[in-house]
Amino acid sequence: MSKTNPYDTAAFMLNIGSLIADGSAARASGKYSATQHFYNAKQRLKSGEQDANNIRQKGNQMVSNAKVAMVAQGGVVDESILARLKQNYDIDAATAMFDARSQANADRAAGRVAEMEGRQKYRANIMRVVSSALAYGSSFKSPGRPPTPNPHKAHGYG
Repeated sequence: MSKTNPYDTAAFMLNIGSLIADGSAARASGKYSATQHFYNAKQRLKSGEQDANNIRQKGNQMVSNAKVAMVAQGGVVDESILARLKQNYDIDAATAMFDARSQANADRAAGRVAEMEGRQKYRANIMRVVSSALAYGSSFKSPGRPPTPNPHKAHGYG
């Protein structure tokens, strides 16, 4: 191997170190972002469940108030009207839950994408490290091809 400039070696080592650090930071950032997205998904589901429960409670209260009003007016309690009223609130509750699940699914998908991007950036930087190492190693001048031993002489035939 021929001599090399120590500054070239130092620059090479710094470059390798920065590539590894950059890739590791990208991977960590992807994991952190994914964790945030997964947490947001859980929160959206909890919020959607709470909204759906609140809507159902309002519906139950409305049905109860309607029943009291029908009785107070001296009329007959019409169960079909009460059932339709309750059905409307049940539909609203189901819609709130569907919206929360849809948003949570989108958050989870975004989390998986962020994690995958971080891994890909890390792998790309590792490939840059390998490429830089190969380029650095090929910059050394070989003194020439070493002599090939004669197999016949090694065994006493030549």
